[in-house]
Amino acid sequence: MGQFSQLVVSDVARFDGTAGSVTADYSAVQTNTELIAAPGADTAIYLTDIIISAGAAGTVKIVRNTASAADVISPLTLAANGGAVINLQTPIKITDNQNVGITTTTTDDVSITLSYFIK
Repeated sequence: MGQFSQLVVSDVARFDGTAGSVTADYSAVQTNTELIAAPGADTAIYLTDIIISAGAAGTVKIVRNTASAADVISPLTLAANGGAVINLQTPIKITDNQNVGITTTTTDDVSITLSYFIK
């Protein structure tokens, strides 16, 4: 019996853009607060990892285009002293030339780290 194998190579796997990460800490509610600036025409942000923690119960969501606040990650409901670590096997592509931001409902410490690249 013959063997079949398939190699899948995605465009983002051949990364040749600019990589980075951003970390922010907040002690008040945030509404569509920019974390990563829009990269410019014909380029996009690709999110690869998300780390969030909250000192009090509440929700946290990641948005694109903070002017209109379209959800990238729907609200994550976190328990007091809770958090989430999301390692994306397939990066989330943000629409070309749009920024990435955060919206929170908790007034206690919220910390976030986003890893990304721009291509």
